[in-house]
Amino acid sequence: EGETSGPAVQVVGTVALQRVSDEVAELRRMTVSKAHRGYGVGAALTRVLIDHARAAGFKRVMLRTSAARAAALELYYKFGWKDVHVYKDGAVERHTMELEL
Repeated sequence: EGETSGPAVQVVGTVALQRVSDEVAELRRMTVSKAHRGYGVGAALTRVLIDHARAAGFKRVMLRTSAARAAALELYYKFGWKDVHVYKDGAVERHTMELEL
């Protein structure tokens, strides 16, 4: 008794939402393990984050990323994020993006 025979639980990705103001939240540190990329984990985490932000009453979600994270940037564009500020930081192109909820 007390033993389970189901599959072990494994964390394959994480995401955090940080309150910036009453109306704005920031997506912080979305990460998917290398072994689980390409399976829709990032999209699932993004959907959950957006749903949670709406339920919490936020009007916008912002994020910061870089062009070096091409797959993440593509995912954000697919979900409707818009660039509000793009700039060079040395050789790296950085993006500040927002999603209207």
